[in-house]
Order: sequence, then structure tokens, then C-alpha cells
Amino acid sequence: MTNKTTSARQRDFQKIWERWQTASRKAEVALDAIRAKYTWAAHPFIYANKTERGRYDRALAAENKAALAAFAWLDDNSPRDWRGGAPVGWIRDHLTFDDAITRGALSEVPPPAYGSTAAQMRRFAAALERPDSSSSHRRESSSETG
Repeated sequence: MTNKTTSARQRDFQKIWERWQTASRKAEVALDAIRAKYTWAAHPFIYANKTERGRYDRALAAENKAALAAFAWLDDNSPRDWRGGAPVGWIRDHLTFDDAITRGALSEVPPPAYGSTAAQMRRFAAALERPDSSSSHRRESSSETG
């Protein structure tokens, strides 16, 4: 976890999430433009010219870069493993700063990600049992072997 103040972490969170949401909208707009131009095609992306594909590819790359920054922030600041929890779209559009950093129960239960169940998401959203349980387990295991 980072040693920054809560207000500094909150500013970082807001800046990163705004960038991610903006990049996601730009990628969606670029894809929608291709779909609108080639409405007759079952797979319109196949018919897009190099400029149209390039515009979409650049927007998608920016979205991916922003998503990586968001997950890096979560890795550094959150007690939960968001990479294996809620759907990415929900994290991008609905995760709040308070929920991102809390050890308590989340303010809302995220929808199940692909392959997950509602029960798994309720467990994911529940309060964490003890501080750094995974790291303390690793310390206990390593001291037993040594």
C-alpha cells in the first residue's frame, strides 16, 4: 500500500478513472463510426479502411493503457484483488474511491464477471476478515518451513 495521504490517493483515483472512462468512450465512438458506415456488413470492421482501423486501434490502445494504470493503482492501494473480482466495465464505470480502498463491505455488490456466480460476488463484496490475510499466511508458511 502507498504512503500517500487519502486526499492525494483520491485525486489520483479520480484522474486515472476519468482518463480511463474518456479513453473508453473514444474507442466506442471510433467503433460506432465503423459500424454506422458499414451497416450492411455482418462484420463491418473487415471493410473499414486503413485510416478508420488506425483511428480505432489508437483509441483502443489508449483505453488499454488507461486500464493498466487503473489496475496498477488498485494493486498499490486496494486490499482486494480486483483483477479476479468484478467485471472490468463495472470497475471502470461504477467503482468508487471509498469502495476501492475499504477493508469493509463494498457499498454495492458488483455483477458477476463471466464465469462467476452471484454468491461469489457477494463473498467478494463482503468485509475482509483480517488485515493482509494472504501475506500473513505466506509469512506463517515460510516460518514453518525454515
